[in-house]
Amino acid sequence: MLKVYEAALVYDAEQVRDLLLRRGIDAYVFGEHTYNVLGVNPLAWPQVWVAEDEDFERAKALIGDYEKAQRAMAASAAAGKRWRCRACGETNEGTFDVCWSCGEPRGG
Repeated sequence: MLKVYEAALVYDAEQVRDLLLRRGIDAYVFGEHTYNVLGVNPLAWPQVWVAEDEDFERAKALIGDYEKAQRAMAASAAAGKRWRCRACGETNEGTFDVCWSCGEPRGG
């Protein structure tokens, strides 16, 4: 197993794990309970790990795309622009960071 992502919020780690799972990569979140006990502490941030070493590079690329989409989403949400889900084609409000219909992350 290899660590591919670390997040300040459990929600973000779970979003990344779910993204990887939807792309066929076995991924797990660790540290979500330690985070709750210790609060916002970089030494105890939730982590996403992939089960298979050969999935590491693909997972990192997907996470890079996810982070890029998150930055674009934040800029678009600030502007209030609607966006269309790439997975199901549903139109979403600019304030949504995941599709209300299928749960796909914006830009995912």
